[in-house]
Order: sequence, then structure tokens, then C-alpha cells
Amino acid sequence: MSQQKKYLLGFWVLCLIIFCRLLILTIVYFTVHHFSAPANDLSRVNIFSIYELVVLAIFFLQAMTYWSLRYSIINKNWVKAHVWLIFFAMIILPFFMWLGLIVAPNYLSLKQITVFRLWSANIRFYFGWVLIIIAHIFFSLTLVKFFNAKRLDAIHENSADVLEEFSN
Repeated sequence: MSQQKKYLLGFWVLCLIIFCRLLILTIVYFTVHHFSAPANDLSRVNIFSIYELVVLAIFFLQAMTYWSLRYSIINKNWVKAHVWLIFFAMIILPFFMWLGLIVAPNYLSLKQITVFRLWSANIRFYFGWVLIIIAHIFFSLTLVKFFNAKRLDAIHENSADVLEEFSN
């Protein structure tokens, strides 16, 4: 059996996503704590932090999965689709929405800004979740293909032994 080249794109992109999300979480956390006085607003931050920590834990587990599969990834295009869709949904899409919210007050009235914020939040939410679901379909396909190939290798190895038993 030939040694396959290691494939670490999935691991490194997920590490980049984890780093960016930690940076965003830190900025949001310190901004909210610096500018908010009422205690009831901090409960929302704690719930937000728990959600973000769960998301970061999931990304960490996926990165560790790609690290452990680095020599035996069957279809590298599925890994690329998974990590780049996640990167787009979790980093690029929020960045463009944030940029739009910064630029919008220069060109829109107060009523239009309210509608724009609601519209952009809905787009980010629904489009982001669609991308995440599609990305995790590719992640699931990668895992299924890996375990299916592993099982088929075991069947082929065992079938050769069974035939040798009857050859004598």
C-alpha cells in the first residue's frame, strides 16, 4: 500500500475559522461589557457566549477529525466544499453584513436603515444556515466515504484469507 500525501486544508481552514470567531467573540464581549450598564443585558451576552463556545467546540472537533483523516481523505473536493462554505457562512457573510450596516447610514433614511437591518439580518440568518447545512452534508459524505472505504478494505483482506483456507 502506497503512502498517501497528507491533506491539511480542512484542518488549517477550520483553525483559521476558530481564530477569527474567537477574535470576533472577544471584540463583541469587551464592547458589550464596556458600553452596557444594565445587568439584564449581560445575561444575553452570557447566552451568546455559550452558543459561540458550542460552535467553537464543534469546529474544533471537525478540525481534529480532519487532522486524524489527513492521510486517508478519499475525495478532497468534499473537504474543500465543506471548509470554504463554512468559512463563507461564518466569516465572509457576517463581515459583509457588518460592512453594509456601517455604510448604510450614509445613504439611507432612518426608516430605510431599520428595514435594511431587518432585511440583512434575515438574509444572514437564512443564507448562513443554508450554507452551513450544505457544508455539513459534504462533511458527512467525507466521513461516510472514509468509513466505507475502510470497511471495504477489511472485507477484501478477509476474503483473501477465506479462499486460502480452502486451497489446501
